[in-house]
Amino acid sequence: MKILLLFPLILLTNCTQKKKIESEKTFAVDYGIQAFSKLHKENDLIITTFKKCFNSYTYLDYAQYWQESDTLIFKRPFDDLWLSIEDYYPAYTPTIVSIQKKEKDKYLVKIAVMGNPEQFNSLHAIYNFYAIRDNEDIFKFKNVINDNLKLWNTKTIDNIKYIYPPQNTLNNNEIKKQIEFENNLITKFDFDKINYTYISCNSVYEFMKLRGFDYENSMFLNNQKGGVAFTNSQLIFSGNNSEFYPHELVHLYTYKYFKNINSTINEGFATYLGGSMELDYLSHIKILKDYLKTSKIDLFEYLFDDEKKFTIIGNISSIKYSAGALLCDLADKQNVLNQLLDCGKTDEELILAIESLFDINRKDFNSFIDKKLIDY
Repeated sequence: MKILLLFPLILLTNCTQKKKIESEKTFAVDYGIQAFSKLHKENDLIITTFKKCFNSYTYLDYAQYWQESDTLIFKRPFDDLWLSIEDYYPAYTPTIVSIQKKEKDKYLVKIAVMGNPEQFNSLHAIYNFYAIRDNEDIFKFKNVINDNLKLWNTKTIDNIKYIYPPQNTLNNNEIKKQIEFENNLITKFDFDKINYTYISCNSVYEFMKLRGFDYENSMFLNNQKGGVAFTNSQLIFSGNNSEFYPHELVHLYTYKYFKNINSTINEGFATYLGGSMELDYLSHIKILKDYLKTSKIDLFEYLFDDEKKFTIIGNISSIKYSAGALLCDLADKQNVLNQLLDCGKTDEELILAIESLFDINRKDFNSFIDKKLIDY
């Protein structure tokens, strides 16, 4: 009887799974594009290609809709499109707002990513990319960054390929600092040196425009200093008008050597070694110490909450960066930094590592940190 009962249950389960079909993702097309589609037949082909791309099952499936040769800057040239529209869907949805012919078989596509997740209209991003038609009347997408960098200068020094604005000159003292920092890093951790590209920009606004953005909130902050590392492309964008950016360089190495690093420890480690927002790690820890004195928050709760860990403190640091740097410093002093860096990606794995490496219970985390902060 048990066997007879099991068979229909299995059959029912399999049938149910087969019926599960992922719903198609939706996006909008501006009225102006629709109105002129009869005159511009290529619009429909581009929209159809975008629809297929947007509904790809996985991140890497985007590649089939991209020009294979579009890897001069990004190893995965669809990174920015994916990050703009997939990470926030369906709270934010894309709208194709224009398709502009630039030259024969080359069109500039502009999308706006909008939503109202908090019951008011909100713009997340405006992003541009090319649609290129091949000889078989098939459109493939391409980044705008290669065109935007045509007039920029390029110079390779040691293992670094610097790309910088035509009106700028490279600062040799900063390059020397970058190389010295990297040499110390690879010596301390026995790393092999990485070849990478460093795109030196005057501001965050400038490097976002290079990548194809007309709008993203970081472009319009009063503080325009910042940067980002595309680790799988061995690529750094600096918005600091500087050839020295140790924080983002550290991320290139953690990506290669610590595959199981927790995101809080990843940012903490980069801050511990390379600082952040032009402050060294001790300054970030001091900001954390002062904040905990006045706010009386539950640090454990904040550090392991997906939103609260990003709480800005001291106007220039955050719980995630400062507490992460503190944990890295404490681990380094106990010669267990490598174990902390490779403890696992989930918060629970990090908590278990903290309990093991520092010989504490999670319920005593806050008092442990308070005691350690006395020395800073």
